[in-house]
Amino acid sequence: MKATKEEIYDLCFAKWGFASQVAMLAEELCELSVATLHLNRLIKNEGLKKYKVIDKVAEEIADVEIMIDEFKHHLRNVNNTNFLETIKIYKESKMDRLIDLLGLKNISMVEGKQ
Repeated sequence: MKATKEEIYDLCFAKWGFASQVAMLAEELCELSVATLHLNRLIKNEGLKKYKVIDKVAEEIADVEIMIDEFKHHLRNVNNTNFLETIKIYKESKMDRLIDLLGLKNISMVEGKQ
């Protein structure tokens, strides 16, 4: 049996429900927050010598990205709005603000490597 990511996301919401998935998103975000605080403490105290902390940050980012993808899929057409387009608009606005904060008034952003 094969399933797309989207089908798996639908099954998650069907099995555990919306409220449970909201709680899981919050939990994963907290776990990422803790991992980044540990990373910050490591950088301050020892540099990046211990790769275990970096691996934990990577693991938590993966968890959060999966949950975000679930929510993007689940909320994509709620209330006759285009949720993904709304996210895109907010991201563009926030990147423009970041460019302003950096004092890069004459810079326009182009897509690059991640």
